[in-house]
Amino acid sequence: MTSISHASCAQRYLFLERPDFKRRLAAIAAILLLSAPISFARAANPPPSPLSWDQCVQAALQANPDVASAHQNVESKLAFLRGTYNGYLPRLNFSATYERFGPVNNTPSPQWLANGSASMDILNLADPATVATARAGLEQAEASLRDSSAAVRFSLRKAYADLLFAQEAIEVSKRIVDLRSKNSEMVTLRYNSGRESKGNMMRAKAELFQSDADLRNANRELRSAQHSLAQQLGLNEFQQLTVLPMAPPAPLSDPEPNFEPLIDTRPDVRLAQAGLDVADGDLLKSKSVVWPTLTANYVRGFQGPRFFPGDQEDWTLSGVLNLPIFSGGPSAAYYSIKGSRRAVQSAEESLRSVRNSARTDLAASWTGLASSADQVQVQHALLSAARQRNDEADIRYTSGLLAYDNWELIVTDRVNFERSAIRAEHDAIVASGQWEQSAGKLLEDRNE
Repeated sequence: MTSISHASCAQRYLFLERPDFKRRLAAIAAILLLSAPISFARAANPPPSPLSWDQCVQAALQANPDVASAHQNVESKLAFLRGTYNGYLPRLNFSATYERFGPVNNTPSPQWLANGSASMDILNLADPATVATARAGLEQAEASLRDSSAAVRFSLRKAYADLLFAQEAIEVSKRIVDLRSKNSEMVTLRYNSGRESKGNMMRAKAELFQSDADLRNANRELRSAQHSLAQQLGLNEFQQLTVLPMAPPAPLSDPEPNFEPLIDTRPDVRLAQAGLDVADGDLLKSKSVVWPTLTANYVRGFQGPRFFPGDQEDWTLSGVLNLPIFSGGPSAAYYSIKGSRRAVQSAEESLRSVRNSARTDLAASWTGLASSADQVQVQHALLSAARQRNDEADIRYTSGLLAYDNWELIVTDRVNFERSAIRAEHDAIVASGQWEQSAGKLLEDRNE
């Protein structure tokens, strides 16, 4: 066994009784006690994982109210279209009547009548006109769905880019705060040593205050961007969302593409075309009032003192040819057809106008995308140069070879390019979304 002397025990006791050891021990105990509930609270409420662009698209497809409303409208128009086909099918009716006559020879005379009838239009121009109008209404609803899908895709793209920019703006603001803090300390030291003016020292501190205010504002803008993205995702409650980085579009080296194949795929052009189809259906319906109709009818009935089947049976088969002559008035058909024809001409001009606007919008969106993609490289090159000039200026200013005013211009130039670089990426991502919307890209389309 190892023996312990009284001297070593005394030395250990004196070491444990030292004030600095007790303070360290108390600090360690406090840290252990406080870290347990903090780590438990973080485990109970973990922050949401950053969302990718594809995850946001899938969430918007499932929960965005604008897309859901457009889908329900399509289902409504489809059900109405299916209902119009009943005009081509037979119509069946059954009726039963009970009658009681006055007494004959002091005997009451009850009478039962039961009739079944079937009729079918052999010729009726109103039936195909009704179907054509309903089909055009369905095409309108589908075009509206495509328009909503493209609009939601752009709004989601912008909200995603805004949140990504807000996240990056916070990091940039932190770097600027560190930069301004270092510069303020440098200018203050030079002022205390008598090599800098008081005004320049006060200016450096004011710029530090400004950078702190910018950082607080960046945090507020982050929360606002989270609200916007939550709205596009169809969330009913606010969540502290974060998104993964998205690469800005690469510079476009190809010449301006041919926009003509894209025009017919745009939702607004399809919507205008559906409006023309609706006008054509209304014109056909207006013309149907001057055409004859031919209907086949069959009626079979039973009557007698007993309920179906009765004692007497009869049936009737008939064909009815109806030729309307001034049924709505002497000039009703003329003016109805004339008004519908004018509506068709108006729809044709509207379609032509929408196609021309689509061509212009495609050209403007492509130009904006190309310019924004070029600016990303330009701004990053300027930022690299500004950082290098700032490092060089710090050395010259510290050694007294550069005046404060010139040094401050270089620092401010760097700060501005720190912000403009991420702004250029944001604008390029939004411009790519604008181009996709102009080209008619839907929310469910893959991001190629």
